[in-house]
Amino acid sequence: GRPRFAHHPPAPVDYSVSHTVQHVFIAVTGHGAVGVDIETEASLRDVDALAGTVLTREEQQEFAALPARDRPRRLLAAWTRKEAAMKLTGLGLRADPRHLDVRGPLVCAGPVAGWPDTPVHLYDLPAPEGHAAALAATTPVTRVRTRELPGDPGGGPPSAKPPP
Repeated sequence: GRPRFAHHPPAPVDYSVSHTVQHVFIAVTGHGAVGVDIETEASLRDVDALAGTVLTREEQQEFAALPARDRPRRLLAAWTRKEAAMKLTGLGLRADPRHLDVRGPLVCAGPVAGWPDTPVHLYDLPAPEGHAAALAATTPVTRVRTRELPGDPGGGPPSAKPPP
């Protein structure tokens, strides 16, 4: 299920978290539900095989028509949009990604038990080089604010080695 703030009655705030080794995305809203996902291109192995297991038939046709060099980015963008939507619903992979068409501004969901009746809006988020990120929300998003937290100036994960 979805993570929630421990508050009774339910808190008017919803949130979602996603991370890679070096980056964390946190989405917070005071209206509706939200899901966020960030992925790295390095996580992709067999792009064509993965596309066959996560894309709708229509998405697969568009994917197959792309030059090979463009396929990883397209698959990564589609996957982050699907994952953000699946997180929003709390269904996770119980929602078969092959039934979620994410090519437009709204998820077009096929037969997915437990999928919400309300529209699920999709947004691509700015992401670090070599990554893709997406946001899903049950209400239209009019503003996204980003904050970069202080960290390693080299952009890498904290080092376990002591400084020289």
